[in-house]
Amino acid sequence: TGEYLYCLQANRGNPSTTVTLEGQVKDDGIIYLIKNGFPNVKMTGDDKKDYYITQLAIWWYKEDIHGVKSNKLDDIKAGKYDDNEIVVHLKKLYNGAVNAYKNGIPEPSLKVNDKNTLSNNHQLYNSLQT
Repeated sequence: TGEYLYCLQANRGNPSTTVTLEGQVKDDGIIYLIKNGFPNVKMTGDDKKDYYITQLAIWWYKEDIHGVKSNKLDDIKAGKYDDNEIVVHLKKLYNGAVNAYKNGIPEPSLKVNDKNTLSNNHQLYNSLQT
């Protein structure tokens, strides 16, 4: 169906049947990971790598923030693979999730520039900045 599932606990088996989540996710770190991980963000251009990065980031986050120990990330956390492309993206995603957990997810904002500009077809518009 084109939808992806992520395992929240590394020591359990992967989901093999329909998974139902009741209620809403209230953890800003998990929300950050889902919004900024695969499939919403393409990090390497390889769907399998991007899915793997997002899954590892979820496990790492759950391990460090919620104490769900897996031992699957010990070498990565020790810096053994810091120059690896996957680890570079993984650390960025993980750090963003920890920041979201600690500080919340900022609401997007727009600022209207007070300068009027003419477009190529000479229509007047205000510049928007995010």
